[in-house]
Amino acid sequence: MIKSIKNFTFFLVILGLISCNKNEYIEYRPHYLSSKHKTKFYGKPELDTIEFKNTIQVLEFYNETFETKNGNLILISEELANNWELLWNYTTKSKDENWLKTHIRQ
Repeated sequence: MIKSIKNFTFFLVILGLISCNKNEYIEYRPHYLSSKHKTKFYGKPELDTIEFKNTIQVLEFYNETFETKNGNLILISEELANNWELLWNYTTKSKDENWLKTHIRQ
């Protein structure tokens, strides 16, 4: 009986450690506002080469955790994905040539 309780406790500890280390990543999609700033909408998750490079520059500048996939997808944390305004800000910066020129992470 005590051995099975120890085994069960060990199993729960291992399961807890695995679930704590599980990183949930979600596909980044560019975030936009309509011209009158009333409607939020998203771009496609598949980015062209320039969008991909620029978005990575912005994410790196702000030390965001991300992964890439297939050379055109960016995977971001679930926490970041839930922050619409911040992602809209990042999308805007990724399209701003002046910002990109003056904000290079070194």
